[in-house]
Amino acid sequence: MNCAEKTAAQVDKEVLKIINGCYAKAIKLLNENRDVLDHISDYLYQHETITGKEFMKIFRKLKGLPEQEEEKKAPTIDIIVGDEKDEA
Repeated sequence: MNCAEKTAAQVDKEVLKIINGCYAKAIKLLNENRDVLDHISDYLYQHETITGKEFMKIFRKLKGLPEQEEEKKAPTIDIIVGDEKDEA
C-alpha cells in the first residue's frame, strides 16, 4: 500500500478485527449446529457422498424447519414498453 505507516497499522488492526469477528461467528455456528454436523458425518460415512438436497433435508428435519417445496419455474416479470407488453 502507498500510505503512511500509521494508516497501514490502522488498516491492519481493522482487518484483524474483522477476521477475529468472523472466526468467532464461525465457531459459534459450528457449536450451535453440532448435532446437525454429527448426523451429516454419519450420513457421509454410510453413503460417501451427499447432494445439496439431501443435506438440506437432514438440516431442516433436525432444525424443525418445514420441507421446502420443489423448485418451481422462476417467476416472470412483465415489462410494458409503450403499448407493447413483453415477458422477461
